[in-house]
Amino acid sequence: METFENNLNPHFVKFDCHKWREELLWTEQNDIIYKRYWPIVKEIYNKNSGKLALPGAPRYVCMEEFFQMILDTGIVSDSFG
Repeated sequence: METFENNLNPHFVKFDCHKWREELLWTEQNDIIYKRYWPIVKEIYNKNSGKLALPGAPRYVCMEEFFQMILDTGIVSDSFG
């Protein structure tokens, strides 16, 4: 705890995360975009989640599914990784 108080906290107090949320994240423009693309994001999640979830348990994206999703997009190449 002393390490946090002495070394990390002095840096963290410089940032106001709530201010960032109010000014940049919780905006009408972001809300419109979020609502517009939510069905696509939900479909991607449903397609790439649940491999390791137990029957009846909530679905989640495991690391293997996440990596496979990235590889399936084709964005990883010799010039972009």
